[in-house]
Amino acid sequence: MAHKRYRLVVEAGDEIGTVYPLEGEEIYIGRDEANDIVIADPEVSRHHARLRRRGETFTVEDLGSTNGTFVDARRVTAPTPLKNGSEIQLGPFVTLIFEEIAVAEAANSPTEASAKRRHESGQAKSVPLRTASRSRRWIWPALAIIVLALALIAIALQ
Repeated sequence: MAHKRYRLVVEAGDEIGTVYPLEGEEIYIGRDEANDIVIADPEVSRHHARLRRRGETFTVEDLGSTNGTFVDARRVTAPTPLKNGSEIQLGPFVTLIFEEIAVAEAANSPTEASAKRRHESGQAKSVPLRTASRSRRWIWPALAIIVLALALIAIALQ
């Protein structure tokens, strides 16, 4: 049985395209610098979530965050297993994709090597691996505009 490696890829948020290799039994994610993966977004809690590895299985657990942790659009209320391609959402704006890669692919992956170099040099945002098409930053402003338009129409009809 081939040994697998795992990573998180930022799909939505300020660091689109950043790749985080998952190494170790426990990986902490949050805004605080003490975390293994630091997400500098004000909607992410200081100590937001924890990934745990047991053999070839990873689970994610919310650490009492303010805005919640979601896996494939379901709120995490207990340790939740991850599968290849699982979408992890931290608060309203940050989305990470859980990926498993074969050892040979991991060793030869130009994407992972270049992403690591971009991350280390501070250029992680310049070459996204995916677009932020699932970003939900537009929802609240759009709803506010709709409500305002409806209010103006109601006033005009009186």
